[in-house]
Amino acid sequence: MQQDTLAARILNTFGRTPKLVHRLDRQTSGISLVAFDNVTRKALHDALKIGTKVYYALCRNSGEAHLGKGPFIIARPLRRKNVETEELCQDYQDAKTEVEVLFAQASPRCCLVRASPKTGRFHQIRRHL
Repeated sequence: MQQDTLAARILNTFGRTPKLVHRLDRQTSGISLVAFDNVTRKALHDALKIGTKVYYALCRNSGEAHLGKGPFIIARPLRRKNVETEELCQDYQDAKTEVEVLFAQASPRCCLVRASPKTGRFHQIRRHL
């Protein structure tokens, strides 16, 4: 019996064994970046180290107060995550996210933001926004 895993689905679809490069938010629906050979896997892995990670989020609230004012930094410490249990601990780690409101409206109250984490904390963008 074949397991229903991402690797198995990719193998079944493309006929090639995938090599995991990066996984974002594995506890939720998330996304995965895979390669089919070691050269590509290493190149993508290295690019993620030096590149800037940029995310777009649709948020509740109008965001009109920040529209057109350019990027700003949210610098708020976040509770550390226990790697084994994935529970939040009592101690905090510094966390910074650069945010810019790209679109805002009052009805319905929502805004589109561009977020770029400057530190890599557990669900950092979600927790900052």
